[in-house]
Amino acid sequence: MKDNITVSVIMITYAHEKYIQQAINGVLMQNVNFHVELIIADDGSKPSTKELIDSYVKDYPVPVRHLWHEDLGYRRQEILNVAIVKANYEYIIMTD
Repeated sequence: MKDNITVSVIMITYAHEKYIQQAINGVLMQNVNFHVELIIADDGSKPSTKELIDSYVKDYPVPVRHLWHEDLGYRRQEILNVAIVKANYEYIIMTD
């Protein structure tokens, strides 16, 4: 692993657990040679989405954080801005 390269992957989401699960698995399947953290920026999904994400956190090989705010309509950019500020690593990759 290259110690000098660090990447925060920010996944923006709202509900649709099937697709969230596929996206999380997609990040897991990447063969990369640098440090990665996964930040899930959640624009107000239901508790079932949190439960799905929590099921990954315990065994996921990289740090995972779930950032959520209440569903008060479309506020994707707000939660995305929070995720960017909370990213710990040098580079940011966003997936939607």
